[in-house]
Amino acid sequence: MNAKPSFKLAHCIECGCHDLAACFDEASGGPCSWLALDRAAGVGVCSACPDGMERWNAGERELAVPVAHADGRDCHG
Repeated sequence: MNAKPSFKLAHCIECGCHDLAACFDEASGGPCSWLALDRAAGVGVCSACPDGMERWNAGERELAVPVAHADGRDCHG
């Protein structure tokens, strides 16, 4: 049985990783963490994508990559 998280899942606006599937952060040598996060909007910038902070600071919140649900539906479209 798969339990749903009790919070809104957030995706990185640059690479599309999310709370339950972190990407690899070469700088730390481990899973990424959030540099910026808007939990209510479900988006952020992960530590593996520091260049995304420029877009974030400019107010951009659109995902740069398509992200799909396990059943193939687009998460944000």
